[in-house]
Amino acid sequence: MEDLELVRKAEQGNQGAFASLLERYKNAVYSLLYRTIGDREDARDLTQETFLRAYRKLSSFNPAYRFSTWIFRIATNLAIDRHRKRPPRTISLGTDEGAVDIADPRPDPSQEVLGRLKAEAVMKALAKLPEALRAVLVLRFVKKLSYDDIAAIRGEPLGTIKTRIFRGREQMLRQLKTEGVLL
Repeated sequence: MEDLELVRKAEQGNQGAFASLLERYKNAVYSLLYRTIGDREDARDLTQETFLRAYRKLSSFNPAYRFSTWIFRIATNLAIDRHRKRPPRTISLGTDEGAVDIADPRPDPSQEVLGRLKAEAVMKALAKLPEALRAVLVLRFVKKLSYDDIAAIRGEPLGTIKTRIFRGREQMLRQLKTEGVLL
């Protein structure tokens, strides 16, 4: 069943339809939040809060846009609010649902270790970025969203998103180069 049809049924009080939307998007929302704020417990809490807020505000959903864009926007706004209330934390380097596997898939153990070290360096560099740059990089390169979708989720002009992605990549590359990491 299409998202729009599920939203319409959920608006009419069909809890099963909303449960289907939750099942469809909970891992993606959790992954987005985890990569944005870097704390598993906070990401779980915010995932629940995202869907609770979406359920309460379902009538404000604009069917001209995709449901995924709307739910990611809610999650991103909650992450921004949480970030404002707490000092920034570093991103955990453990793997989780939806995590990007950067390690080299070849069986050579030395290559696997090298891949993990590079992934660790990338995650550390990402964690050092300001939230606005880190968030757009996660949406673009981890969640594989288009520039237009990121602009819609963040509620910012397309040019701002492109600039932040460019600046974020440049800052990360400078940081990695300073640390002697070759990608």
